[in-house]
Amino acid sequence: MRLEGRRRERGREERSRCGGRLVAGSGPRGCGSSWGRCQPNNCRRCPGAYRALRGLRSFMSANSFGNAGFSVLLPGARLEGRCGPTNARVRCHLGLKIPLGCELVVGGEPQCWAEGHCLLVDDSFLHTVAHNGSPEDGPRVVFIVDLWHPNVAGAERQALDFVFAPDP
Repeated sequence: MRLEGRRRERGREERSRCGGRLVAGSGPRGCGSSWGRCQPNNCRRCPGAYRALRGLRSFMSANSFGNAGFSVLLPGARLEGRCGPTNARVRCHLGLKIPLGCELVVGGEPQCWAEGHCLLVDDSFLHTVAHNGSPEDGPRVVFIVDLWHPNVAGAERQALDFVFAPDP
């Protein structure tokens, strides 16, 4: 997965021309699922990430709240305060490349990414992201996947999948 993340990092000029988006959805992502739908071209480009997603039982894959992919944040970039659409999910950030000066604040509490480790956050709380490093530091790269919140029961998951099914 790190190798696939490095490929996404190297393609940053292409992302700049596309407004920072790698796939349709919310934010700079690629190689996965967007709004509950697999993005076939991206899944083919990142087979390791796709296999990992398919093996996650708690991956929120069948409704429009589920996203997965690489997030690449360039030095000097800042994502202003926003709230995710639901607290039925937990967002998992796997740190792949975390330069100094990167920050994530969720609900007023600073969070810490670490390379090779997962950070779980409830993004329904107001959160901001910033890369305060220098150009020499290179981009911050994390793999983000939306998981079902553990307090959402199976029957509730089925109902949410039905009500919020992705557009065909």
